Amino acid sequence: MFEIMHKKIPFIVIGNKLDLVKEVSRSVDFNIVRDYAETQDSIYIETSAKTGENVEEAFKELTRRIVKHVSEK
Repeated sequence: MFEIMHKKIPFIVIGNKLDLVKEVSRSVDFNIVRDYAETQDSIYIETSAKTGENVEEAFKELTRRIVKHVSEK
């Protein structure tokens, strides 16, 4: 979670252009980004704006994290 003025804010790390991975390969190592997200109490999701793959799932996961964060207060 990001801390802004001592308040933790839920977030997820999103990698876009998933539709190009097979054609172009990756620019960023999946494991490095995933490990970073986990150290920040978050997750990494890869999406494709072109195909829509995992876009809805990313928003749903972020929403779940926000609701959980708010309900814990």
